[in-house]
Amino acid sequence: MADPLRDSLLFGTGRPLEDAVHDVLVAACATVTRLDDVYGTKSADLLAEYAPTR
Repeated sequence: MADPLRDSLLFGTGRPLEDAVHDVLVAACATVTRLDDVYGTKSADLLAEYAPTR
């Protein structure tokens, strides 16, 4: 069950890697914002917030 996520983290690039990191952070109960969606960029930046910490 973890193989697709593990493979994306180890060998992924671009959007597949961004998606995998996003999924891991969400599974750790962080709130994640895709900054590319907010600002219209293509940098694969994520803003992760956990409690009051960014």
